[in-house]
Amino acid sequence: MVKPGRVRSILYPGGKGVGHAWAYLPDIAETFARLLDREPELPHFARFHFAGLWDADGTRLTRSIQEVLGRKLPVRGMPWWALPLIAPFNPTMREMIEMRPYWRHPVRPDNRELVAFLGEEPHTPLAQSLAASFAALGIA
Repeated sequence: MVKPGRVRSILYPGGKGVGHAWAYLPDIAETFARLLDREPELPHFARFHFAGLWDADGTRLTRSIQEVLGRKLPVRGMPWWALPLIAPFNPTMREMIEMRPYWRHPVRPDNRELVAFLGEEPHTPLAQSLAASFAALGIA
């Protein structure tokens, strides 16, 4: 969504008004660690969903990026039409094409079983997670 260095715009892959769930990787890692701490209690085929941050219309995250960076930035759509042209030479673009349906339709994971088992789902405040991510990427 943003490139390392000085951010000039935000690239948003989703459609306008389409909700999307976001997760901060350290929160997911913490969730895995907590599940592993309780491994003997897990059924053989346990399945838990991490709900993360729900952005109901696709604007919450882009607004938060602008707030954390302290400036208004243009939000651009993903040039999905170009990906098939690049895909034969770029494995990441091939994978992005496979993910397109998840950006066209809202997918909101249900974390009730995870919360029932762990008691909570780890969540770093959005501004804090963005600031840490930006610092790691050298974003100014």
